[in-house]
Amino acid sequence: MKTHITNLKIILLFTLVLLGTSFAAESKDQIKIKKLITEAYIEGLMNWGDPEQTKKGFDPTFNLLIIGKNDVLRRYSISDWIENVSRKKKKFPQGPKQKTVVNFVFVDVTGNAAVAKIELFTAGSLIYTDYLSLYRFKSGWRIVSKIYQQHK
Repeated sequence: MKTHITNLKIILLFTLVLLGTSFAAESKDQIKIKKLITEAYIEGLMNWGDPEQTKKGFDPTFNLLIIGKNDVLRRYSISDWIENVSRKKKKFPQGPKQKTVVNFVFVDVTGNAAVAKIELFTAGSLIYTDYLSLYRFKSGWRIVSKIYQQHK
């Protein structure tokens, strides 16, 4: 009987540890990364916000990698992306018809490297699943690359 109670205590303790791990609070880095992605990427690029805020959040060598026709990988630089958004903003100063919102699926941080999987929604519909790579520089976190899946 004593062994049975001890085993139950061990199982209960193990279960509590597992539950505690799954409900662990976000790290400071995860919070910073989510804020950076929201301000620089979602508000800056997708919702045509402040280009200076966008520049702070992206490394100048950032590339969006796109699979093109015949499986040819193309690169789209952050400077080209900001320029394209600026043209749209001049043409439509009120901004996009529908704002884009983000759902953070996960943010995984290991030392100075991080990966974020996010879902982008417009008008309640999932439009993209993005995988962002980030590095922590002396000046802070910056997005260095992106791949994505477009949803129809």
